Amino acid sequence: MRAIRQYEFGPAKNLLFEEVPDPEPAEGQVRIRVESAGVHTVDTSIRSGDWPPTMPAPELPTTPGREVAGIVDAVGDVVGTDWLDQRVVAHLGPDPGGYAEAAVVAVKSLHRVPTHVTSSEAVAQIGTGRTAQMDHGCRPDREG
Repeated sequence: MRAIRQYEFGPAKNLLFEEVPDPEPAEGQVRIRVESAGVHTVDTSIRSGDWPPTMPAPELPTTPGREVAGIVDAVGDVVGTDWLDQRVVAHLGPDPGGYAEAAVVAVKSLHRVPTHVTSSEAVAQIGTGRTAQMDHGCRPDREG
């Protein structure tokens, strides 16, 4: 598969387009054929070497990207096969890998995408949309 790879921190020109092996889902994970990947401010900060203090530094080389939407095409052990061929969106959490044709994620992080929602719309809501709501005081622990 094709993926964006990063071998050192710095400007965007450090990102390389490469062929890499498909990731395989481990127990409790699925593999998503990525149709849309989010580019979040945190991604650009991490790429430049300025990640949030609450996050560990990523190991290099890495494939950036933490927000993806697409189709589940493989499942790991203990994951029901009912997830296969489902349209989903997920935030990958602390383990990046979204800037690729396929990404793996824990099944507990998946959200099904309704047919009337595009992959781009879904991925915009999983990270950036959540951040926008937090920035405007629309948090679950607050009214508004």
